[in-house]
Amino acid sequence: MQKLRVLVSLITEDNDYQRQQAAVAQATAQKLEIDTDVLYANNDAVTQSVQIVRAIQLPPGQRPQAIIVEPVGTPMPQVAHAAAAANIGWVMLNRSADYLAAMRTITAAPIFCLSSDNEEVGHLQGRNRDQHPAPAEELWVSAATSTPIQVIVGSLDTESRPIAPGQVGASRLERAQAWVAGMHALAARNGKASRVTFIEVPDTAHDERKMAVAAKQMRSVSIAAPPCDIRAGVALIA
Repeated sequence: MQKLRVLVSLITEDNDYQRQQAAVAQATAQKLEIDTDVLYANNDAVTQSVQIVRAIQLPPGQRPQAIIVEPVGTPMPQVAHAAAAANIGWVMLNRSADYLAAMRTITAAPIFCLSSDNEEVGHLQGRNRDQHPAPAEELWVSAATSTPIQVIVGSLDTESRPIAPGQVGASRLERAQAWVAGMHALAARNGKASRVTFIEVPDTAHDERKMAVAAKQMRSVSIAAPPCDIRAGVALIA
């Protein structure tokens, strides 16, 4: 009997979260005795579409029985329909699409999406906040005004990530912007000037090498997209 083959299409290999997803997929496949291929799109939607279409067009004995994809850009409706027409399962990660219901009418293969339960995430954050009160505001005022801090993040670091307690924003870019804005507001409310600045590295996702170069050029304390929460005027780094 032929083993099931699953194609996992991820956004980029230059990302610890994406690599962890790949590792979990491969470990699960090994446990279930399923063949799996992991492909990275290098943050390019066209590359991702081409990679998947090539897999769909393979001979029946070589093509995957299911495709798990975290899209770089759009939900790729044309590629998804090509998969369904070839009777290949289609699973979307951290993204939903209106076309999924229609696809189920043309194939018996599994068609669905997986994403975070934002309501439950909110409940978890609420319980965590009750258990871990925010630190004294004067500590954050000191952090915002005493030492020059430049928050460095790539302009393309917009991938949605699981939200941990104390974080605001779906991506590193959004979390960095929220944290910096919160520190500015905190300093202003206390009549002081914030020494926190935001540096957005153009045409860069979560590339630690490029951000390290940017940090060296700035010659200051740097942190890359800190997880944050603005609660009662206090910027809380998770």
